[in-house]
Amino acid sequence: MIKKRPLLVAALVFCLAATIFIVSSTGYDPWIDYDEDGTVDYDDFILLAGEYGTSGNPTKDVNVTNWPQPLTAKASVCAVLEVYVTETCTPGRDFAWENVSGIGGKSVRFISGSVSGGGIQQLGASVFFERPTATGYVEVKDPLGTLVARISLPFNIPIEIDNVDSIHVQVAVPYGPIYTVVGRSTNAVAGVAYEVLS
Repeated sequence: MIKKRPLLVAALVFCLAATIFIVSSTGYDPWIDYDEDGTVDYDDFILLAGEYGTSGNPTKDVNVTNWPQPLTAKASVCAVLEVYVTETCTPGRDFAWENVSGIGGKSVRFISGSVSGGGIQQLGASVFFERPTATGYVEVKDPLGTLVARISLPFNIPIEIDNVDSIHVQVAVPYGPIYTVVGRSTNAVAGVAYEVLS
């Protein structure tokens, strides 16, 4: 004769366990798929039950097939020049710069660089003329501070330079080549896009 109580308890435990599994499931987890067939199923439960109560090192061997790959960090640096002066001045130039340092002697690929802008000069109460367009360059130094390269802007062909620690970008616009200037307005920008290679 089959006793109903143990059968009822077993059925209740099974239903409760199935409910807990369904509620706590968060989707396929390859770490639980012990037979690695792409499905977490009864076979995986049997494998887990066979190992129940054992202990040891919790690390799992992982087979990585695409390592090493060069790590890159893409970034850009821009120098922005904005000047408005209403005073008499002799010929010279307005300039601005921006630096990035601490790259650590790594290889850097300079993807592209640009420069744009210029200015207006005022020679009298109503005499204005356009100033020359902006020029710019990038200086690259190694960890010892030695100049490795100087690149004129603009450029659009990637340039790779080794042993880079700092990048200096500068933009400049000259003024007053002939006359004494009584006012000037300048808006220019120079920038470079780069990626640090491992």
